[in-house]
Amino acid sequence: MWIQATTTRAGAGYTFGPASFLGDRARKAIWRYLAQRPGKGPEGTLPLFTVQGGGRFTRRNLHQLLQRLGDRAGVAGVHPHRFRHTFAINFLRNGGNIFELKAILGHESLHTVQNYLRLAEADIETAGRTRSPADRWKL
Repeated sequence: MWIQATTTRAGAGYTFGPASFLGDRARKAIWRYLAQRPGKGPEGTLPLFTVQGGGRFTRRNLHQLLQRLGDRAGVAGVHPHRFRHTFAINFLRNGGNIFELKAILGHESLHTVQNYLRLAEADIETAGRTRSPADRWKL
């Protein structure tokens, strides 16, 4: 399943491509949500997420929702870009490469993606220091 993206953020070093790809779990959750949603119109004419009055769920709505959820959970600084950042780091931690990540995130430059790579490499350095077999030798 892919969802048509409609936002381009010029000047930030990335643009959204024509579609955002979803994994199986997300796809199934969205299909369940759509099956229960009233007022289904012709395919592709309604926003995926709406507010109570049926209007489009905006970036501002998302930001406010995430802030409230973060406050409730005791997590500071929750915002939409945090999810993008977390996805990127975990993608690299799980064996993805920077070229794939560049395409998925829609970045124009590898330079921007390398910021995520540096953070993932820091994980590797920490793991190497804390899990070194030589530290367990009893000499």
